[in-house]
Amino acid sequence: MTAGRPSLYQPEYAEQARKLCRLGATDSDMADFFGIGTTTYYRWRKEHPDFAAAVTEGKDVCDKQVEQALHRRAVGFEYEAVRVFMPAGAKDAVLVRYPVQVLPDVGAAQHWLRFRRPKEWSERRENTDGLDLAEMLAQARARVVADRAAHGRAGDD
Repeated sequence: MTAGRPSLYQPEYAEQARKLCRLGATDSDMADFFGIGTTTYYRWRKEHPDFAAAVTEGKDVCDKQVEQALHRRAVGFEYEAVRVFMPAGAKDAVLVRYPVQVLPDVGAAQHWLRFRRPKEWSERRENTDGLDLAEMLAQARARVVADRAAHGRAGDD
């Protein structure tokens, strides 16, 4: 630690940091919560391994929850909903349970695949042949035309 003012860090801050990170707190949120600047927050992480480990563990838990939610959204899911009806003349409400199907979300699936399988799904694919996009499209069109001609389907469009 450097000479100067004593650190405001307290050992119990590690558990508070873990809990805050599990709730989705950012580094800036953490600094605000502890009443310190972000530079001090990062110094605490460097100087106090227990604090750093707590932040990492808390963020991992939160990140896994988001990852699971994104995956569910990408592949679709079903849940049970309840609707409350109050029929005319009835004393009690009627609860009706029914399934709700959430369809897969293409945007979520693309996002998932771009990060999990970047070679196959990134928007910027590396072209090892040195061709630009127009050349690649021209070559692909030429292959389609050649394939159609070879199979007697030259006019198919």
